Amino acid sequence: PRLYLAWPTAPEFTEDQAALDVLSVIIADGRSSRLERKFVYEKQTARDIRAYHHGQEISGEFHIMATANPSVPIEDIYSDIRESLSLISSVPPSDEEMERAHNRIVSYHIKQLEKIGGFGGKADQLNHFNVMAGNPSLIETDVERYKKVTAQDISKAAQMLNDNFVGLTVNPIKDN
Repeated sequence: PRLYLAWPTAPEFTEDQAALDVLSVIIADGRSSRLERKFVYEKQTARDIRAYHHGQEISGEFHIMATANPSVPIEDIYSDIRESLSLISSVPPSDEEMERAHNRIVSYHIKQLEKIGGFGGKADQLNHFNVMAGNPSLIETDVERYKKVTAQDISKAAQMLNDNFVGLTVNPIKDN
């Protein structure tokens, strides 16, 4: 079974958008992220878990997807996700988590700049900054927005992931 959760959030180029992007890294980007460590390695209730924030022109969306291990009720994973979000809402991430997230975001920014064409490459990024922010030269400084995100900003952003969401569970067909 797979669980999909999605919340409406902040549009692109806002303080909340940057904090939500950093939050997604802290909770589900890599083996040391909170949810992956908890679900995949410690409890072994999920095969994988991912999270990302997608800021857009008018609003954004925050997604969490988890694939349950066999015989693990998807409801258990759902309640553990909600509990983890509640925890990060009240207890800000550690300095180590913040440093790791900032380093990953800087790394992703540099990797995008290394690629010239195609989706996600330098030309695509210049177009994105031009259309969304009205200033293609922001490509040079946008990463600074993410470096300024504090642990308190992360807790505030996590509070946006409340009961206003859409959830979908996909269950595999069982053979008879």
